[in-house]
Amino acid sequence: MKALKYISGFSGAVLLIYWLLGIIFDFHVSFYFLIGGLILFGLIYFPLALLDKHRRENRWDTIRDDQEKQPHSQKKRGKKTKRKGYGVSGSPYRERSSGLRWEGGSVYGANAKRGSRRSFLRRK
Repeated sequence: MKALKYISGFSGAVLLIYWLLGIIFDFHVSFYFLIGGLILFGLIYFPLALLDKHRRENRWDTIRDDQEKQPHSQKKRGKKTKRKGYGVSGSPYRERSSGLRWEGGSVYGANAKRGSRRSFLRRK
């Protein structure tokens, strides 16, 4: 169904472009391009697109309903969870001591030692 939807949409668009070119260059068959493009868009592409959208919405509704019915689900629909900001110990700019400590005379930190994270520039 998806392949038919995409093929009909693409070919309908191509036919409408050919119709516009036929008007500019005065082709005698440009009217047939218009009819073909409108048929492909109006009778095949748009109904399939609406059907696909309807099926997708129903699928999401059933997924939400299944999650609400499960007793072990902690997340309830309609409840908003509080987002926690960065605290004193969870700040991204806090000095952490994990792995190697980069020391040395250059800004690239040539010597590695244990105890803290690297705080210098990356070597290019």
